[in-house]
Amino acid sequence: MNHLANSMYTAILPREVEQKFGDFNRPGAVIGTGRFMLKLYEKGVRLVFERNPDYFMKGLPYLDGVVIEITPDASARLSLLRANKVDFGHQCAWAAVEEDRSLQKTNREISLTLTPVIGQAMIYFRTDEAPFNDVRVRRAVSLAIERKAWNEPLLYVEGCVDSRPVPCALKE
Repeated sequence: MNHLANSMYTAILPREVEQKFGDFNRPGAVIGTGRFMLKLYEKGVRLVFERNPDYFMKGLPYLDGVVIEITPDASARLSLLRANKVDFGHQCAWAAVEEDRSLQKTNREISLTLTPVIGQAMIYFRTDEAPFNDVRVRRAVSLAIERKAWNEPLLYVEGCVDSRPVPCALKE
């Protein structure tokens, strides 16, 4: 029920895919109308996508495919970028932004784009159990939340680095 009330999770999923795979938690059940189709998934290692020949915008995408290598360790990701072993890196944490800045100082050919991003935070209640089955309690919790203080930390900077020499302005 939580997911039905949250726009992040609402999706119309075809019954025939669920019947074929039993659920949507398998790589083969990844479906959609995007530019690329999932060709291979190696858990914790990589995802390989190929161009969707039926993509609705003719002539796109320009690439035949994309490979996403999964590198959980931030220092390993930076090493791969420094060694020019990857074309693009994505950092999604406040600490990583400083690492990206040091990367740009040592590797001038790498462009860095910092982008403000709005994160999400949610509070879920078991409204079928006390005390949250009482609407007055839920309203009291809602009134107790300092929304400005809640929202400020959700706006953070996300860094993207590109090892190809592309003009890019550093935003601070």
